[in-house]
Amino acid sequence: MEKIAIIGFGRFGKVLYRLFKPDFEMILYDADKRAFRSYSLDKKDAVVAHPSLAYQASTVFFAVPIEAFDEVISTHKKYFN
Repeated sequence: MEKIAIIGFGRFGKVLYRLFKPDFEMILYDADKRAFRSYSLDKKDAVVAHPSLAYQASTVFFAVPIEAFDEVISTHKKYFN
């Protein structure tokens, strides 16, 4: 099954997760681990502790606040293929 990653699990990240989870294996990362509290994930999906692990997915979506976008891209670009 193809893997999709979502960086950021706020409101938009959760919407993306609900849209894609039926058809893809999901890899999720959020700098704030509290984002995953009280949220039921499918057993096939994974929450990773380090952002570099999200880049094993074939597609990565960024669902971070717009004011943090430049910083996130800047710090994550070392993981881009």
